[in-house]
Amino acid sequence: MEPGPEPIRERVPSRESAALDRLRSNRVRPDRARGLGPELGSFIKGVKKMSAQASRAGEAWSAAAPDAVAAVSRVKDLRGGTLTVGIASSADRHAADRWLRTGGLAELRRLARAPISRVRFDLGA
Repeated sequence: MEPGPEPIRERVPSRESAALDRLRSNRVRPDRARGLGPELGSFIKGVKKMSAQASRAGEAWSAAAPDAVAAVSRVKDLRGGTLTVGIASSADRHAADRWLRTGGLAELRRLARAPISRVRFDLGA
């Protein structure tokens, strides 16, 4: 009985075998299965931070705004440094704007401890 063909590994010299092994190691793909834990955790942390800032801004508005302005307005949102305040009428908006321009914005920023760069009013709140 005649011996069969030699196995491929025995026919390939050792230098070429090492090169093939290096190539094979490059083909091995890492495990791509990952959990959502880290991404979800950072997302929840960001949402809680934004919620806390909006809550503090609402409390600061109620505390700092003059009674006439606070009675006809409410904080709707704080996003990207813009505080959105719903207000009943354009006359009330004018009164709130005058208060903000005469030092009310600085007081609001101090009390809110949140990054408020501007205040936007929505009529009809």
